[in-house]
Amino acid sequence: MNSRQKFICIILLSLPGLSFSPAVAEAQDISYYRSNNLGMALEEISPRQLDDHTYVLKRNSNKTKVDELLYKDGQEYQRAEYEWKDDLKYGRFYEKDTLIRESIEQDGRLREERIITPGAVERRVYEWEKGQLRGVRVIQDEKEWTEEYIRGIDGALQQVLRSENKNEPRTAGIYSGSQRVKSQTQWHFTENGSSYFFYLNHEEGEQQVTEKYHDGTLTYRRETVREDDSRVVEEQFFEQEKQIHTVFSDEGRKLFSRIETPEGTVREEYTYQDGRISELRRTGPEIDERVLYTPGEGSQLDKRIFRAGKLHKEVFYHEEERRTEVLYRNEEALARIEYSGEEVLKRSSLLQENQ
Repeated sequence: MNSRQKFICIILLSLPGLSFSPAVAEAQDISYYRSNNLGMALEEISPRQLDDHTYVLKRNSNKTKVDELLYKDGQEYQRAEYEWKDDLKYGRFYEKDTLIRESIEQDGRLREERIITPGAVERRVYEWEKGQLRGVRVIQDEKEWTEEYIRGIDGALQQVLRSENKNEPRTAGIYSGSQRVKSQTQWHFTENGSSYFFYLNHEEGEQQVTEKYHDGTLTYRRETVREDDSRVVEEQFFEQEKQIHTVFSDEGRKLFSRIETPEGTVREEYTYQDGRISELRRTGPEIDERVLYTPGEGSQLDKRIFRAGKLHKEVFYHEEERRTEVLYRNEEALARIEYSGEEVLKRSSLLQENQ
């Protein structure tokens, strides 16, 4: 997902920082927030702190309208406008002064939107029932289709049905166990036909599910389950036929990861010392790698990388995104490369120095 799609996805959530009532708009004038590339209002800041953050959100409000400008390094990045008429909230979203989306909300719920892309305009009409999203009707040029969300009596999602013909719907997703309590579900929709489903269950330990659909087909699934003093994350990338099983400590440190693909299984084991990572072991088909981490002069830990038991590379981090890499062959230093970010500043051979 690109930055524009992410920004639209976050807007659709009606997050606290981006959702307003006319009363709030009337009470505010100009305010600034520490933000990110998604356009989220993370923390209100003073005008004196504008240069302290890469992303800054400026909010300008009057009685019935709110304008939001997202800046990146002092330059306008994205823009959103909100206006209220009676009980309806109208939104317009721009990228580089180009209108990319319009929306209509009522009672905090998305009712209708228009996604504008070069050569196409897509209209989406949302149907709600008792606070739950029940369906979406999509109209694009001469095409029209629906996505219907089937829920149990407790409101938990059971199925997603997608259909261009009402008599022949096809299942886009199935969710078992409809008798759930203390759960929360949310949907995100983007202009490229992708949708994101989020499920949170607090009943028997924390469990979270994230799923991504594209044109009604499940392409990604992530499930998080808390177990005693650890957290297990299961990820599935269906198009790539890849599965990732990761175990985190209760403090959030990655302990183990197993990556399964058609080419084989790769395992990663992490070791920590004094609260920081000290070693990573990575094994798999034609992979035998060991990484040792030590503190250096930069903000990142320096690394010594061994492959098949032999020193392969050393990485030394410096200030201002600078780093030095020393390459080895058969444990003999070959070359030194100086980087600034991903830009190569200098290359030098070490073969003559070793002779």
